[in-house]
Amino acid sequence: MLEDFGKKSDVDLKKTQQPLPPKEQDIDLVKEKIFDIISPIQWTYIGKDQLISCTNTEEKLRPGYYNIGVLQDGRIFFQKTTVKTDDLIDFPDSLSGNILDEIDRFWELYDRFLKYGNLHRRGYLFYGPPGSGKSCLVYSICKKIINKGDIVIECKSPRTLNKALTNLREVEPDRRIVCIFEDIDSIVRDYGEDELLSILDGENQIDKCLNIATTNYPELLDRRLVGRPRRFDRVYKIDMPTRSQREIYFRHKLLEEDIKRIPFEIWIDQTEGFSFAAMAELIISVLCLDNEFDVVIEILRKLIFSEVSSKEYRRKTGF
Repeated sequence: MLEDFGKKSDVDLKKTQQPLPPKEQDIDLVKEKIFDIISPIQWTYIGKDQLISCTNTEEKLRPGYYNIGVLQDGRIFFQKTTVKTDDLIDFPDSLSGNILDEIDRFWELYDRFLKYGNLHRRGYLFYGPPGSGKSCLVYSICKKIINKGDIVIECKSPRTLNKALTNLREVEPDRRIVCIFEDIDSIVRDYGEDELLSILDGENQIDKCLNIATTNYPELLDRRLVGRPRRFDRVYKIDMPTRSQREIYFRHKLLEEDIKRIPFEIWIDQTEGFSFAAMAELIISVLCLDNEFDVVIEILRKLIFSEVSSKEYRRKTGF
């Protein structure tokens, strides 16, 4: 229905414009910067007394979030990726907050791990329904490690990640690393378990490493993955936001004038069982699209809690 799209809009279409194309001098400046990075400026050894020209080099990978790729000649490269972490919300005195504190403590205990002859590594598996906040927790961990000057690597292919970690340790033996396995059940489905298990077991002696995996479907994972310590030492269920988390979320997202105008406590009470995405949609539908709160709540509840199936419209065919 048209009403679902809102009753009014404050946007003046006459004033909206497409962004202006970049000026020629701006394009030239970008090209110049790229040329500075890729043009040969020094020499590197390829054998005894054999040198070839090479581009600018880095002693260490810059702090950040990296994807791994493979060149045509088989060499591994690290592609730095922008991950938005500025808008993350801290939830003190929550399971997520306790996990972050636990990981902070882990990083400080290298000497103790070394004392007992163990690799300084740890594995966490977070499971729960979509929208429960697993990715937010992962990005909060990533933000902390990056802010401390270290790196995060996302696993797309276990074999490629294995090669990348070996390559990284040859250049930077003491760098702290977080390896991310988003939707690990999909990784297992696409690539199998063998390469993944070799990473989790530390067969390549990957020290100072934190492995973090997420899944919406923990029942799809073999016990070899989830039932053995030192692969995933901690398995946590990340449930839908609690009442206190919903309050923190709304206070963070809403304007002060909104909190004074709306029935704030009702918003918190009526969103029990809602994901962060559902709460974001509530704000958009009510405050941006000017729909009625009760109507939006009902729509979202049907969307979240009802099961949809093709059985609703499948008909028996034939005679």
